[in-house]
Amino acid sequence: MAIKRFVAGVVCPKCGQSDVIRVWQQPEEQKQYRECVDCGYQDSLANDIKVNVAKEPDTRVQRQAVVEVQTVRFIEPS
Repeated sequence: MAIKRFVAGVVCPKCGQSDVIRVWQQPEEQKQYRECVDCGYQDSLANDIKVNVAKEPDTRVQRQAVVEVQTVRFIEPS
């Protein structure tokens, strides 16, 4: 069973209401479905549409490099 999610800011192409469209995808199919909960409009979109996804910015956590450990010697002044 697919989880249906509302998409904020989307306007229904049939009734013109905003924030009433929900989308879902069946796991075994290559289509994305959408429907309006206000007027009942439904259609499907092929998943072969390419979407540009921004690359996640680098953070300190992602760059866990191996650091060579060095010992420090304290010298007492004479």
